Amino acid sequence: MIEPPPLHFDAPPSMVWNMVRIALRGSARSTRVELPALSATLAPQVPEADRLAAYRAICQTELRDTLPLAYPQLAAAALHLALLADKRCPIGGLGLLHVRNEITRHRALPASQAWSYSARLASWTPVSRGHELTIETEVSDALGVAWRATTVALARGPSKKSTADRVETRPARALDEASKAVDSHPADSRAVWALAEDTGRRFARIAGDRNPIHLWALTARPFGFPSAIVHGMYSLGRVLGALEAAGLPERVTVSAAFIRPVLLPSEVVFERRTGGEGQVDFTISSLDGARLHVSGSATGRLSA
Repeated sequence: MIEPPPLHFDAPPSMVWNMVRIALRGSARSTRVELPALSATLAPQVPEADRLAAYRAICQTELRDTLPLAYPQLAAAALHLALLADKRCPIGGLGLLHVRNEITRHRALPASQAWSYSARLASWTPVSRGHELTIETEVSDALGVAWRATTVALARGPSKKSTADRVETRPARALDEASKAVDSHPADSRAVWALAEDTGRRFARIAGDRNPIHLWALTARPFGFPSAIVHGMYSLGRVLGALEAAGLPERVTVSAAFIRPVLLPSEVVFERRTGGEGQVDFTISSLDGARLHVSGSATGRLSA
């Protein structure tokens, strides 16, 4: 893999400008290319109070003096866009679909503290539905890495099927594990979430992710969706807000698969189930239970 010099930013790079650069390059292409080992770092930043408050409101997280579990990925999104917009990156970023995420929190992140961010393009892997891009992110301070994440996004390949059909064809293992969790454990808690048509636009203003698939039906249709779809990080933020309110350990690993897109507007059902050995399973499904949208788990870890 080619190893170009890393990008470094003293302040968050402009997400609007980088979205424009990405838009000018067109849709994400599922092609066999050599992915350069691009990486980027951001000098220590104190989380913006207004942005954090807006995130807490839309994801309904508790007011605490530490960052919500999924929030650091939002803060690192500017680095992700900078990497995708870089002229050395051969992948168009428009229409990339978030399909999986894993987050590990090693310790709590005080909201009043400055944090350093780093991100890198880790892999570009051919799969049955196209190619998957993996981005790895770390958040650290003088004590070392406090939080890390692995994000996987799909660039869909050509197919005779419609986009909606292809997106709903998740790997059998993810579907099987989700089905087993649903069938074997009754839900400890259940809630219906009503997601308004403008949910994508409201979250985009906070997150800075203005991928057209999340904004309006008009901008989502060229990518094969009948309406805008919700951000994966919004879904995960809502889930983790609910799990943290119920109680999660400081050291925790969360894995989530975004199995089917949530079309906007819609009503979905969130369910939480307690598993063994400190594990909590969660799902987001359609109101009638016929479609599984998100499946994952949170596992607490003993202190080192």
